[in-house]
Amino acid sequence: MPIPSSYKVDFDPYRKDLIEQALGRMLSQHYDKCILRQFVAAIMAEVQDLYDALIDLQERRTLYAAQGSNLDALGRIVGEGRAPYQYDESRYMFADRAGQKPDSSFVWCDGAPFSAFIPVEDEQYRVNILTRIVKNHTLVASIPEMQHLTDLLTGNLVSYEKTGPMEVTAIVPATIGTTALNVLTMHTTTQRVDDAFMLPYPATLSFSGIVVYVPDKFFCADRANEQRCDHAPCAVGVPSQIGG
Repeated sequence: MPIPSSYKVDFDPYRKDLIEQALGRMLSQHYDKCILRQFVAAIMAEVQDLYDALIDLQERRTLYAAQGSNLDALGRIVGEGRAPYQYDESRYMFADRAGQKPDSSFVWCDGAPFSAFIPVEDEQYRVNILTRIVKNHTLVASIPEMQHLTDLLTGNLVSYEKTGPMEVTAIVPATIGTTALNVLTMHTTTQRVDDAFMLPYPATLSFSGIVVYVPDKFFCADRANEQRCDHAPCAVGVPSQIGG
């Protein structure tokens, strides 16, 4: 999902027609000097090209407009490399998916990656960089701040249930994708830090290994509408392999 337009830096006020500006600032006695005006216009055309290039250079190095190598450079500055990000489940067998049925698809085995990785594209990479910037400037994030950030990063409203000392269970929509779920729960260990999450979770936080999937219009015991008993689907918690 794209980053909000509020992060766009507006360079339009700095864009100007230098040729028109230069001709308008000539002395009045030179207004009728056609050759001189053409000479000034030719010089200012070169200046205009340089000026426009400098403005474009600055704009294309902002997070909102950067692409390709410029975006890679911003990622390196904040510590968010363009690592493989998206999971591809299209190759693997699912018992309940058409086209990925048994005897026609690959299956998982112990020790193998859960799914194939796809390098992150520019649009999602901008969101990842923004998330890293927020994390770099966050000492302790409140629950509302975490929920807002997870919504920005994954496009899903997520909740957390405390299940033990520094342990939580993720409560997610039943429609959440594997990529978004792993972004929320997967941690990595580097030479600098152990169990580092992509989001600014508190230090030493861990997940219980159970993920609660909540369907749309889920069952509630005190409702008389479509969420009533014997009518609405129930939320269910299932074991989940938390990446590390």
